[in-house]
Amino acid sequence: MTKRNWFFIIGVYAMMFMIAIGTSTQGTLLSNYIDFYQLTSVSQGLMSTLQSTGQFAALFGIGLLTGRFRKSRLILIFDVAVCALFFLLGQGAAFPVFLVFYFLYGFSIGFVDPLSSSLMVDYFGDRSVIFMNMLHGVYGVGGLIGPILASWCASRGYIWQSTLKIIGCLFIAASLLYMLGAYLNRDAEKTAAAAESSKGTQKTNTWQDLKEFLSMKKTWLVLIGSFLYGGHQIGITVWIVRYIEVYLSSPKWAAIALSAFWVTTAISRFFVVPLPMSKYQMLIWGNLISGAAMVIGILIGDGFVMFLCTAVCGLAEGIILPVNLDISCHYIEKNTSLGSASVSCFLYIGFAVVPLVMAYVINAASITAGMMIPAVFSLIAAILCVMLLREEKVSA
Repeated sequence: MTKRNWFFIIGVYAMMFMIAIGTSTQGTLLSNYIDFYQLTSVSQGLMSTLQSTGQFAALFGIGLLTGRFRKSRLILIFDVAVCALFFLLGQGAAFPVFLVFYFLYGFSIGFVDPLSSSLMVDYFGDRSVIFMNMLHGVYGVGGLIGPILASWCASRGYIWQSTLKIIGCLFIAASLLYMLGAYLNRDAEKTAAAAESSKGTQKTNTWQDLKEFLSMKKTWLVLIGSFLYGGHQIGITVWIVRYIEVYLSSPKWAAIALSAFWVTTAISRFFVVPLPMSKYQMLIWGNLISGAAMVIGILIGDGFVMFLCTAVCGLAEGIILPVNLDISCHYIEKNTSLGSASVSCFLYIGFAVVPLVMAYVINAASITAGMMIPAVFSLIAAILCVMLLREEKVSA
């Protein structure tokens, strides 16, 4: 790794940091959206669902384009798109148009996220789990800052539209840093691409690769676990602020609960590597502790306790996504884009489905029943991870 390579990687980290800020503000701004557009029932979860649907749709684009364009170039294109979309979201357009912008935002970050993860494996090989955790640790830091930034803007009298435009300006700065890194790294990328082409080993997404990848039982355990993790995380990030503020009548713990979730998520991703356990054991304990913490917080029904339990969730589950991505990419090392895109696909399905399901359950039954859905998802995922560990032992 040269200094130019590292500058490029820092640019990738900067974009993931800003994506986390942009995405994590949704939980804080949800009440603003509900009031401004007078949303009721299931429509309260449509922003998250349209964003996740866009992320899911992007995976098909990855399959079509990664063999034709370098990953760094695709990331650059959609970085620019994200910058523009935050200014469009900040216009406060009619609700159907607002939802279209959210879909396009999801579509754009749906390229950046999995391709960035794939680059970690391409650049770092056997050490990729360390840098994958760092990448998503940076995402966790951004997730921490997002709600704080949104709350700060509100305290200074900025309307939510202005908050989104401020985030758009920060995206421009991160994009410029990435562009500079990509420019400095251009010769190394051209050399690597030429070497792959001369050997006939250009990485492309093919049906043969997909068939081979999906033929393994352990692949499906990782993918279903990613869906459950996605449902758990989005349930917290979209609903926890409103749950604590409105239903538990503890506004002072509401915004900082989401920030606590992201800061403990970041901590776990940065410092989990030295733990004396395998990646599969990390998945088991992470899901189990996170699910149990959610159940305890909901049953007690106190704002401060729920704040603490949310922080525990972040600390326990922070490693789940980067470890799932790392495992999936190593299951198909000849096509790491397919490995990361597959995990992202199931993750985004969880993102898209669960907010609507929770909104329906909350309105049809109770807030307690709705908030239990993320907890149950984590506990089921823990069981699947036990099965995954057994599969690994059998195939070893």
